[in-house]
Amino acid sequence: TEIKVTANLQHPHILGLIDSGIVTDGHPDPERREGEGSRGLLYYVMPYVSGESLRSRIARDKQLPIEDAVRLSKEVASALDYAHRQGVVHRDIKPENILLQDGQALVADFGIALAVQQAGGSRMTQTGMSLGTPAYMSPEQAMGERDIGPRSDVYALGAMTYEMLTGEPPFTGPNSQAIVAKVLTEIPRPMRPARPSIPPAVEHAVLVALQKLPADRFGSARDFADALDGKGGGTYASTVVLSATRPTRPTRPVLIAAGALLATSGVAAWTLLRADPPRPVRRYEVLPPQGFGGPLSISPDGALILASGRGDSASGQYLWLRRLDQVAPSVIPGLQGVPFLSPDGTELGVITPDGRIIRAGLTGAAPRTIGDSARPRPAWWGRDGFIYYTNMDFGLSRRSAEGGPAEVLTHTRPDSNEIHERPLLLPSSRTLLFGTTDVVLSGRLALMLALDLDTKQVTTLGPGTSPVYGHGYLMYGTSDGTLIRVPFDPDRVEIKGNAETVTTGLRIAGGNANIALSDDGTLVYQTGTVSAGRFSTLSLVHRSGAARPLLSTRQGNYESVRLSPRGDRLVLVVANGSDGGDLYMLRLGDSVPTRFSFQGVNTHPAWTPDGKRIAWSAPEAGVRRLMWQAADGSERPTPLPSSGADPFEIEFTHDGHMVVRTGNGLTAADTDLLSFRVGSDSATPFTAAPQAREAAPRLSPDGRWVAYVSNQTGRFEIYVRPWPDPGTGAVWQVSDGGGQEPVWARSGRELFYKSGGNFVSAQISTNPGFAVAKRSRLFPVAGYLNLPMHARYDVMPGDSTFLLIGEPSVGTTEDSHTVVVENYFEELKRSAR
Repeated sequence: TEIKVTANLQHPHILGLIDSGIVTDGHPDPERREGEGSRGLLYYVMPYVSGESLRSRIARDKQLPIEDAVRLSKEVASALDYAHRQGVVHRDIKPENILLQDGQALVADFGIALAVQQAGGSRMTQTGMSLGTPAYMSPEQAMGERDIGPRSDVYALGAMTYEMLTGEPPFTGPNSQAIVAKVLTEIPRPMRPARPSIPPAVEHAVLVALQKLPADRFGSARDFADALDGKGGGTYASTVVLSATRPTRPTRPVLIAAGALLATSGVAAWTLLRADPPRPVRRYEVLPPQGFGGPLSISPDGALILASGRGDSASGQYLWLRRLDQVAPSVIPGLQGVPFLSPDGTELGVITPDGRIIRAGLTGAAPRTIGDSARPRPAWWGRDGFIYYTNMDFGLSRRSAEGGPAEVLTHTRPDSNEIHERPLLLPSSRTLLFGTTDVVLSGRLALMLALDLDTKQVTTLGPGTSPVYGHGYLMYGTSDGTLIRVPFDPDRVEIKGNAETVTTGLRIAGGNANIALSDDGTLVYQTGTVSAGRFSTLSLVHRSGAARPLLSTRQGNYESVRLSPRGDRLVLVVANGSDGGDLYMLRLGDSVPTRFSFQGVNTHPAWTPDGKRIAWSAPEAGVRRLMWQAADGSERPTPLPSSGADPFEIEFTHDGHMVVRTGNGLTAADTDLLSFRVGSDSATPFTAAPQAREAAPRLSPDGRWVAYVSNQTGRFEIYVRPWPDPGTGAVWQVSDGGGQEPVWARSGRELFYKSGGNFVSAQISTNPGFAVAKRSRLFPVAGYLNLPMHARYDVMPGDSTFLLIGEPSVGTTEDSHTVVVENYFEELKRSAR
């Protein structure tokens, strides 16, 4: 009966019903009525729609263009308004029931939910069953109320519009029960922080439609449609929308606003305006699992802590979630990297080891990639809708949390080894705090800086690392493990008072501390010492990016690797100091390398073209010099004559010469490429750019060309000069948009290098002259050792596989402690007095 009633709904945005009836013994019987026998099967006939459902489009596009989402919502609202005026409520508005024909919305399945419910009679109420789909159910429908009115459809349409604009419904969860619980108790988070391009009127209309009480929503679907256009024709309650992940006590500003409203109504509000009593400051340790030592992130309400860490020896890297109302932490499955939380604490961001920026819901939403070319360092998800992170050039970038192009914000100095990291957006969203450390000196030159996002001007705040801000105070760590707090004006970006010590024994790793501060004043930090062990992996990586370890056991922190000319052996540098280490030899096919050097600190090994000797750079008695030794270890190392101060890097040519890089690469004044004959100390400049830093020389397999890096244009690019006569002045730029670490393919037909966070192949043509035929990106290099002054990888025979070193990780720290301080703002208030 209800289906036949619905068939009378005639509207351009309602998918009508052509016929209905009952199938008896396999044959339709349109005249048969309900109750006439027990073998009938109800059927109905709809027009065929050539198109797709709204669900299919959302699955494909994630978020719809704003104009499309608003138009479709208004078309559905028009259909609902018509049906409601005919006394029909849909009860199951969701993307699956919206069909798109030529881009226009058609609402399907009108009346089916009501017909089924009426057919079930009282049995559905007795079993607690409620019709509808949990993510789009109104609270009253989720509670099983039988009298469902038009405002329930308005709620469902608001939830569907929310999903079209943000990519997810307002409430998600691992199962129906979890979703229904959120529908009944939680408040949907605003949309514009994640997608600032949404007009305020559209956000307001959607959030009003999602109010818990039907009386607080729009009175009709037409009023909702008008509100999407910014029209105020409808009568609905004015609301204050709060973003929260758990019920919280009203804060004082909200109580004051409530008191003012009550006073206007003639109600005494003095009880609401009384000052809240001070909340006790509590300190306690959260016992972490083994390896719970990665960067910390805390939700705005202080309810949960997120960190990366290592599980047991076979488990690899994990993301750990520690809810403070639970006994133990839990593992977030399927994700690895450096985690961070969204501004409302409901979503998870991850910088993966391969440099992708992943966004996922903490309550079950599928992960999705929104960008790449990020370093696996701590990131910040700002309330302005942007994610701030360290890029592959060691500076800072940002991109919308919805995806899209990246914007480079800071550049590191060309004459330094600094890295910009630990970004933090101040409440005004105009200033970004961040730290800078020296990657060579392990953070001993850590500074805090502030970037004006409008003018791009950078201001130095002073020494310190890993700054956080809250309640008028800046907190940061020092190199000696002291946690400091100091009064800070976030609008003027100025330190306003004297520094105070919060605690000592702060855990410092790589020059950084693990500190986090929530919006409600929960402070969390880690104390303890870092294990001296730093370990790298040596991997065979295919051109596709697929990787597998070359060695099953880790020897230590690998710094450099170089294959022999035949490709049957490699020499590996295992760090034993701040500037180099011991040389190890490995014959491919073996599983255990053997030690090759037994004295000094050695760097940048190179093979002679015949594979009989290995040379390297080593400091001796305060002076750096070149050493070499027979590759079979049959003799002691001896000095190799060279010219110029501080020879760091060497490349042998086929005609008995060497190209040597002098200087440590920090300044242009002492970083040059020189050439001279082996055994002679009479050098000739290889390049003619005295104001540039030049390094990483590599000779082509045919001995005709030398590739190297130079920052003569202001950034590092890959260049090629002819050998043995560079004096002709001929030079070709190979990279486009930055480049570092050039290595020739063994065929000589390609030159590999790293650029923009990717491994790149430049196809080379040398007949009749040198030319770059094509550039191709192969795979991301995030997670591997990447430094511009020397190639830290090599190419296997066949040119399809590479030897790459993974970025080192700190070994497990058994003595680290994670400390939580609840209500820390109370302590800051007392300090301010």
